[in-house]
Amino acid sequence: MVFQIEPDLWGHVEQFSASEDGTRVPAAVASTGLPALRGLPNTAAGFAQAIIRLRDRNARNVLVAYHLSDWGTGVDLHLNHPKNAVVDKLAADSATFYRSLGARFDLLFTDWTDADAGFKQKIQGDGGSSWWAPADFTREIRYLHGVVAATRTRVVVWQLPLGNTVMRAVNDTWGHYRDNRVQWLLDTGTRPHLQALVRAGVIGLLFGGGAAGTTCACDADRDGVTNPKPIAGNTRSSLGADDDGGFFRALARRYLVKPLSLPR
Repeated sequence: MVFQIEPDLWGHVEQFSASEDGTRVPAAVASTGLPALRGLPNTAAGFAQAIIRLRDRNARNVLVAYHLSDWGTGVDLHLNHPKNAVVDKLAADSATFYRSLGARFDLLFTDWTDADAGFKQKIQGDGGSSWWAPADFTREIRYLHGVVAATRTRVVVWQLPLGNTVMRAVNDTWGHYRDNRVQWLLDTGTRPHLQALVRAGVIGLLFGGGAAGTTCACDADRDGVTNPKPIAGNTRSSLGADDDGGFFRALARRYLVKPLSLPR
């Protein structure tokens, strides 16, 4: 069992900190009066240490994960498009903040988005800013490699959206929104992108949007097999009733024939 602790919280705390130092951010820990937290500092670092202490006392079989927000430094990797030298500095800053907490988590978790790019464009009105180009993926891999190397803690990417730009079923309507991350990760022949993620320290990918109405690799809306009029070149007929046209299911089956091995 893996317990991911408070997604997004750490990014906001990091932004609030001075010089990437969690020991300087106030938080009620020992001052709560809970006997199990006696002696811990009343800081964000103390809060992190409290999590590890409680796990060690009550649930030793559970792995705890720290959520790494790539915007926690105050520079969003995707929106700001930093150069490589800046990406390296941001990775070092993120690692500095993590180490300042003085708590050894078992894993890092991170997310690249929480919904399909088409969902954010059509429903949230972001003007298409959530779409990723190849340079965005390259920047993210470089950043993750830097953080993993500095913290010696490997990472899981979660909340990956399930939309695609291949199947007719995905036409930017409710439950059927487009995205390109599944294709970039799994539909690349010799798997160069997955190999790059493994080299960066990524050990797992968890798929599924974080909002109602995002694309599902299931028939969430129970509308059966759909093949609406193609948009933006997504002309392939559905392979089944899944809301993404069955694309993810097909790629997952293909991947599992010969899954990648992780380095020790």
